[in-house]
Amino acid sequence: MQTTPPAPPTGPVAWSWPRPARHRRVRAALAVAIVALAVVLAAAPASARPAAASATPFDAVVLGVGDRASTLRVARTAPRPRSDSGLSSLAPDELVDLSQCVSPSTRQLGGAAAAQLALDELLGERVRVRVVGPGPDVGSQAAAVTHGRRSLCHTLVAAGAAWVLPAARSDAALARLEREAREARRGLWAHPDPIPPWQWRDLMLLRDPAHQRFHSDWDCPWVRATQCEGCSGRFWSLEEATAAGFTPHDACMTPENLRLAANAAPMADAQALAQPPQLPPHARRQCSADADCVAAPFPACTCRPCATHWLQPVRADVARRMSANFRAAACGPVPCPACANPAPLGVPRCVAGQCAAVAPRAGPEAPGGDGSLPRLP
Repeated sequence: MQTTPPAPPTGPVAWSWPRPARHRRVRAALAVAIVALAVVLAAAPASARPAAASATPFDAVVLGVGDRASTLRVARTAPRPRSDSGLSSLAPDELVDLSQCVSPSTRQLGGAAAAQLALDELLGERVRVRVVGPGPDVGSQAAAVTHGRRSLCHTLVAAGAAWVLPAARSDAALARLEREAREARRGLWAHPDPIPPWQWRDLMLLRDPAHQRFHSDWDCPWVRATQCEGCSGRFWSLEEATAAGFTPHDACMTPENLRLAANAAPMADAQALAQPPQLPPHARRQCSADADCVAAPFPACTCRPCATHWLQPVRADVARRMSANFRAAACGPVPCPACANPAPLGVPRCVAGQCAAVAPRAGPEAPGGDGSLPRLP
C-alpha cells in the first residue's frame, strides 16, 4: 500500500526526508572510499600530492600594514580566480601574515618603528605573494612575500624588526640574520628583555588615584572585589605609570606582569599632531632640494582617514612609481564612511637630505595665526 510521506516540520528545525536503505548503503560506501583516499594521499610524498590552489603565487601591491609590520594589506594586480559559487572575484584588499617571522605589535616596544620600516620599504610597491596556509587571525593568510629577489622576512629580521618564528628556525639564513641583529642590538634587541609576540599580552594597568597605585587588569582580586571603585582610566606602559608616581599593586603586578608592562609601548602623546613626525632616514626620502619632495599618493582600495593626519613625504620619482602601482590594483569599489576628510598637515620639504613634512609658519595674517597649525588647502 502506498503511503504518503510525512509533512516537513515547520519553524527553524533541521530536517530531511527519510531515505531508503539503499541510499544509506551508498553513503556508507562513499565514506569508506573518502577515508581510503585520504590515507593514500597522506602516505604519498609531498612532491606527488596535488598542489593547493592557494599555493599559486600572485603579484600584489602593498596598501599598508596591520597591527604589526609582519601583517600586510595587499591588493592583487589581477582579479582572483572566480570562486565555485560564481561570486565576484575582486576584493578591496587582503591580509597577509608572513609565514617565517613575526614583528612586535604596535602596542609593544619597537612595534611602531618596525611598522614604519615596513611602510618605507613596501608601501605602494609590487610584491610577490605565495600563500602557504591560513593566517593566525580570521580572514588572514600565511604567506611568503618577496620584494624583488629579497624576502621581506629577511629584511625585517636583519633590521631587528621581527623574530624568526620557532617553526622557521631551521632556515640557516634567517637564524644568522637574527643572531647578527641581536648581537648588534638593532631594533627590538635594543631592549634588555624583549618578549616575542606569542608570549606577550597587553595589560590594562588600571589607575587607582586613591591609593596612588595601578592594577594589572580586571582579573586583579582587589579590582574584582571593589569593581575598581575610584579608578580613572589606565596607563599604557610601566614607564608611564612610574613616571606619574604610581606604584604597582603587589597582589596582581607579579614579576611576570611587570615584565609584560615593561614591554608595552607608551601611549602616543595626545598632542602628537602639534609636531611633524620624526621619520627615520630612508632611500625613498633622499633629496637635495625642496623640489625633489612631494606628498606620497594615498593607497588604492582604501578609505581616506576621517581624522587629521600628517602627510607622508617621499621623493617625486618614488611617488610616481607608487601612483602607477596603485592604479594597477585590481579591486572593486570600496564603500567609505561619509565623513569630512581633513587635508593632511604639513608641506613637503628637503631637510638635511631627507624629505620631511614641515609645519608651515603661522603669521598674524594667516589662518592659524594664533599659533595653531594651518591645514593644507
